[in-house]
Amino acid sequence: MAAPEAAAPAPEPTPAPTPAPTPAPAPEPTAAPAGSGIPNAAANPFEMPQGQGANVPPYDPTVNPVPPVGQPPKKKKKTGLIVALILIPILLILIVVGVIVGIGVNLGTKAAKNNAAYWNAHINCDGEALAELCPDSFWDYISDTYDLSEEDAVAAMNQYMQDYSDTLGGDLSYKMEQNGVTAGMGSSAQLDPVREDTDKFGLKVSTGVCIDATCTVTGADDSDSDDYSLWTVKIDGKWCSLSAMDDFDQLCGSDYAASAKYIAEFGDMVQTYWNAVVNADAATMSTLVPESWWELIDAEYGVSQSDAESYLTSMLEEMVSGSFGEDGTPELSVDVTGGTDVADEELSELNDGLETYGIAGDAAVDVSMTVKMNDESNDTYLTMTQIDGQWYVYDAMYSYATACYNASQSVG
Repeated sequence: MAAPEAAAPAPEPTPAPTPAPTPAPAPEPTAAPAGSGIPNAAANPFEMPQGQGANVPPYDPTVNPVPPVGQPPKKKKKTGLIVALILIPILLILIVVGVIVGIGVNLGTKAAKNNAAYWNAHINCDGEALAELCPDSFWDYISDTYDLSEEDAVAAMNQYMQDYSDTLGGDLSYKMEQNGVTAGMGSSAQLDPVREDTDKFGLKVSTGVCIDATCTVTGADDSDSDDYSLWTVKIDGKWCSLSAMDDFDQLCGSDYAASAKYIAEFGDMVQTYWNAVVNADAATMSTLVPESWWELIDAEYGVSQSDAESYLTSMLEEMVSGSFGEDGTPELSVDVTGGTDVADEELSELNDGLETYGIAGDAAVDVSMTVKMNDESNDTYLTMTQIDGQWYVYDAMYSYATACYNASQSVG
């Protein structure tokens, strides 16, 4: 806004000694043009005579001072608020980064633990431990696809693991060198390679992390090294090994699957039988025959169980020493390779004379195997007979009958 128009200056005084003339009255101020925005001095809003000082009222300290017109009140500083507003997105970023880092660390920990369990299962020839890394619903796929139970698959895996261990000389250890990591969640493209397998297995994966690594397995005689992509995946709330599932899937479609059922059902009994043979351990052999077998031995040969065990021990010792000398027990390995159901006609021949003592078999299976003693291998079989729902080794009964018969003949 423009300042008010000032009054005209007074004329310069006449030099002495002439007395000064009486000054002329000040001219009336001219009104400002309308619309100029300049206040009209003629209105004299302060009601003060022109050219005279204003009558200033005395200072009253009780009256609140009024700030000058046009000067805004001092604003409170907003530095703290601005800093806080700046920090909010920074904190949000840090929180997000922290969450991402936390998720990454958690996934990495799960993968490391899972991969360690995977390799330990392999080097320890522990098919059951490997099976624990698979979701329960995976075995539905194995059953529907290969007509094998989880137990069958585990038995076949144990056989494969043992064969692999033997090729390296046993006493296995492993070393893994990580080359890269991939992680994905939900429908992310990173999980596409995983879904190729899990869709086939009828499984849904929610999260996965892959460790690309070079793994070297070392045995007493040799070592084996290869590159692997080891996926740890979350299925039905459980962290699982896709590598373990792939191993079982491939194995159940291989030649090992042919022997899987027989390994699962009869593997322990077969191993027990041959251990008893090479160690001349009749007491262990006795665990493979039915309890009522001793009634037949007593009735047919007139000997007690303890005498029968003594006769069998002597017979086995002669067999082992005759084949391997007096140097001791041979190194033994037994691999079950398959099996065949015994036909009804042959089963009747096996049961001949056993019905009287209640030990006639309801079914029988010839289990084929490869038996290796020291460096010599032989393909052979053992006959298993099922009596009242329980499986026994028919060859164990036959061995007892032979030992008791030979003993009775030598006495006679």
